[in-house]
Amino acid sequence: MIDQRPTRFSTVIAVAVPVAATAALVRAVGLERQTAYAAIGAVAVAIVLGLLATERLRPVGAALVGPVFPVVALAVIAGGGIALVGQLRNALPIGSAFVVGGAALTAFGAVLAVRDSLSRDVLARAVASGLRATAVMGLAMAVALSIRFAPVRSEAATALEGLAGWVFEPTAAFPLASFLTLSIAVLYLTRATVRALPLAALLGDRLADARETLKQADRTLKLSIMALVATALGALLLEVTAPDPYVWVPDGVEGVLGTLTGSTQLRQLLVAVLVVDGLLLASATSLKRAYRGSGRAALLAVVPYFGGGVVVAAVVRYREPFVSTLVEQALNRLPAQLASPFDALVSRLVAVYGEAALALMIVTALSGLTLVVLLALFVSSALGLLADRAGGVALAASGTVLTTAFAATIGVDLRLALAGAVGAFIAWDVGSFGAGLGRELGARASTARIELVHGGATVLVGIGAVGMTIAADRSLESVGVSETLAVPALVAATVGLLLLVIASR
Repeated sequence: MIDQRPTRFSTVIAVAVPVAATAALVRAVGLERQTAYAAIGAVAVAIVLGLLATERLRPVGAALVGPVFPVVALAVIAGGGIALVGQLRNALPIGSAFVVGGAALTAFGAVLAVRDSLSRDVLARAVASGLRATAVMGLAMAVALSIRFAPVRSEAATALEGLAGWVFEPTAAFPLASFLTLSIAVLYLTRATVRALPLAALLGDRLADARETLKQADRTLKLSIMALVATALGALLLEVTAPDPYVWVPDGVEGVLGTLTGSTQLRQLLVAVLVVDGLLLASATSLKRAYRGSGRAALLAVVPYFGGGVVVAAVVRYREPFVSTLVEQALNRLPAQLASPFDALVSRLVAVYGEAALALMIVTALSGLTLVVLLALFVSSALGLLADRAGGVALAASGTVLTTAFAATIGVDLRLALAGAVGAFIAWDVGSFGAGLGRELGARASTARIELVHGGATVLVGIGAVGMTIAADRSLESVGVSETLAVPALVAATVGLLLLVIASR
């Protein structure tokens, strides 16, 4: 089978050129620290997508979705947020946050370009796993909120105490209705468990002789359950409507039956049987479904829930340091005029919702934000805006163009900005060409000469565009046009010229 990954030469160009150009631009504008945060998050989510694209490692990727998604959003927000706060403080020029965002997009696309891992199927897997993990976090948040509020908590506690008393320690002298309800539940669940167990496969011929007897016993048990249900409904109606529902029962019989039906030990035994039956039934049903379908598919469907549960457990366990650290970091970076209102708002939120619910709100929102971004990429892929082939290369080049455009607005040197624009053009063109060759001929095919010819032509086009732009810049200098306005305009003109060349090829 042909290895349809992109060729090695094109992969090196598609990854190294945009990363190097973006790094140079980021260094020139002094945003290394902010970009590092955002790039870490972008690389993390790209690695998860790469795992989901690899069939052998797909379960690992599905398990990592829950823990990684909130971290990704937090890292990107940290990088972009620090740059945005710097803009608010006038410590950084306007457009710095977009430079950080473009660099994060470059890092994201470059990692995916290594194996051309970005496709509609991979994005669909990531969205499905992210929905499951985020649903677990959202459910935990809802539970924490319901427990937090006193009216709901007191009503729930009262209802649970009443139910526990009705089941385990009834106050009535002859609690027939609750005892019959427990007995019916035990009989019904035991019957369902026995029917779910693979007895025919386990006993084989020994079960064949007793098959008719067992069928008759099953019918008798079914009828008995129906009769007990009718009796329990009648007893419940009597106990609800009559002050002394069993006055017609002889005292001796009522005393014996009351002792039997009101026994706490017997009721605990019935509940224990219910729990065991439930576990056996759930296990047997799950094993049957896994056997009939695909065990791997069942694993892939379950592990995102497990990942979300791990996040919930960690956040609840470390809720105080988690919330306090986030608040402290935000206060240290906000302008003085915003720090005090923000601190007051957080204190009020903690007082109202509690740290556990607030921490779960934060991780749910962070995971949901990453999920929304991936969903947008999936929709773009479904609409044909993002191609399955060389999608990572396209995103890396787009990130470099975005970085170049906004770096040009904040005073980066024209030559460096032009190098970034041309580098993005070369990386995208060579990377797309190599991805096509890899799918047609295989990644190990000898395609160096073809790629060198194609890449050389692309480089010549880029050099020609740079030469024309520099000549135009000198002409503008001679007429006294401001460099602040000229550099962004010239970079935009260069990008437009390169796109025109692409469209005409």
